Amino acid sequence: MSGVIRLIAVTIVLIVWDEFATPAALRLPIAPLRWKLAGQPDSERRKPEQCRTVTQMDWKMTQLALTFQRWRSALRLGGTVLLGLSSGCDLPDRHDIGMFRKPAAWEVTDASASERDRIEPSGLSRGSDAEAGADDTWQFWYLHQVESGDIVGGVEMQSQRITSVGTDDQIQVTLHERVLVESDASVAWTPTQFRYMTSNGQTFWYALDGGLVRSDSKFRIGPVEQSRLVEVSEKQIRFTADGFSNTQSKTIALPGILAGPLAVYRSLLGHPLAPHKQRKMTLLLPLQESTADLRIEGQPPALARRLTDQGVVMDSLREAIAVVAIDASRQRQQYFWYDDQGVVQATNVSGDPRFTYRCEENQYNELAKPVLQQQYPVVVDVPGEQIAPGQLTLLALDVEQSPNSLASTTSTWPGITAAPRQYVQEIDSSHQRVVMAGPAVSLAKFAGLSPRYDSPVELADLAETPVLNYRSTGVKKVLGVAATMAGTSNEEKAVELNRTVHSLLSFVPLSTGVRSASDIAQTGLADSTEHAILLAAMLRANYIPARLAVGLRYLPEAADESVSPDSLSSADPTPTYPFVYHAWVTAKVEDGWIALDPTTGQLVGPECLTLDITDASNLKADGFVNRYLAILRSLRLRVSAAVVES
Repeated sequence: MSGVIRLIAVTIVLIVWDEFATPAALRLPIAPLRWKLAGQPDSERRKPEQCRTVTQMDWKMTQLALTFQRWRSALRLGGTVLLGLSSGCDLPDRHDIGMFRKPAAWEVTDASASERDRIEPSGLSRGSDAEAGADDTWQFWYLHQVESGDIVGGVEMQSQRITSVGTDDQIQVTLHERVLVESDASVAWTPTQFRYMTSNGQTFWYALDGGLVRSDSKFRIGPVEQSRLVEVSEKQIRFTADGFSNTQSKTIALPGILAGPLAVYRSLLGHPLAPHKQRKMTLLLPLQESTADLRIEGQPPALARRLTDQGVVMDSLREAIAVVAIDASRQRQQYFWYDDQGVVQATNVSGDPRFTYRCEENQYNELAKPVLQQQYPVVVDVPGEQIAPGQLTLLALDVEQSPNSLASTTSTWPGITAAPRQYVQEIDSSHQRVVMAGPAVSLAKFAGLSPRYDSPVELADLAETPVLNYRSTGVKKVLGVAATMAGTSNEEKAVELNRTVHSLLSFVPLSTGVRSASDIAQTGLADSTEHAILLAAMLRANYIPARLAVGLRYLPEAADESVSPDSLSSADPTPTYPFVYHAWVTAKVEDGWIALDPTTGQLVGPECLTLDITDASNLKADGFVNRYLAILRSLRLRVSAAVVES
């Protein structure tokens, strides 16, 4: 009897203590998102590292808190409690503290040898009944967060069953993703901070047996967007890509039933994968125009992070590892942490500091808003001396070049050189001063700098290319719109054609980028690259040598997009100025080369820094954007002087 009385007394004490006096140290650690804390004083903010690193003390306190909670639940149910029980739960007794990217897993039950690694169905096939149709209708939102705590992107994914009269039902799955990627040069040499936009928009149509029928995808890296249309027949897969003058197709054999990029999410949803079980399928890779083997491996439950209204918290979740293998040398491993309903709560690619967390729609709209509203494909934050408001007439930049830049490792890029209205002073092997001047500045002011741009004309400067297809019907039509230019000089023709392109096209900063002049002329919408392509084609059609120039343009209007969350709390008082990706044209006229900006309809001013000039003889989307980003990774820029007319 006395033992029962002591048990009841202990039960009452523990319940009261839990309800009214649970020490804060025993509560699970909650680290709010950094964006939520923007209005708090620095002294009140929790360091972002606290939601990323689990210390030994954090782990012990979490274990103690959860053990205590299980004791309380058992006592409330009136179960038998043994006061000497030291570990009464299924929590782990170890944790890989040094590598939080893969939380240590622990086994709840040990599978027998016959059950280990058993292959399960993919979980992608659906029935025709109403219940199965309901399972195919869902919508989820996710946020990408980096180690600093900043939100750098978001993903919206949706699935619905499509019913059409006279045809079989299909499942339509859509994916919309946008991410801002920070400059990713080596730590040993850091370039000027810049960010470039990446986006991923894909729509997939599946048969009810889980097989992919077709897909339509658009992918962006910086100023270039590429498209892929995939059609699956009984024996083959046809990839159709945007071409310069026509579409380009590639066909490969169909290895079996195909799954799309969201296969892991769809496979786990409603069908959690038990530890030591596997699911295998063939994955479609539209951008690579190939397929890969996908293997999903069930793992024991793991302590992982997920996002709640209070921020990122630690929780016990199911774990799965997905391995995508194109071949033995090209593989990617990704961790998925999901709940008992199979809804993925967090994910991380091995070696990537970025984590992806499931969120609610309102969190997505609020926290991903700066990324979703980004208007420019590349933004560079250039520090330096003050640039006062007003009409810029001269801008000088100090340039430091990386020892491993393209200029030092290959002969394909000569480094920053002279260009129309751009003058370069070589200080030493890795330092330059570049001056961009307006038309009113006297050349006598640039004594000691490189001479004016006077590159000889080559045959390639007049040639027709797949991009500059000036003999096409589309380009000929817009040439007819231009004013009659008989009897005018080449410079007058060039200036007039520049105005014509400006009036024909509407500027959108996020367009396709690299495509043929004929396609650009037919759509009427274009970014700076497409403006430049059409103008260069029209100049060459009039026997005026023309080249494409790419670089950076100082754009004060982009100031809001150039401010990163890290800079808001920076103690460095040096101002930074937004320079955005820009392209224009250089043309050879009677008095030399001139620079034309068809997005403004004017000559290029001192706000533009020329980084590269090409004749576009072998212009391809992948090579174009990779070269541009490689140049940015090679440079450290600083504003050294600015002359402004108020």
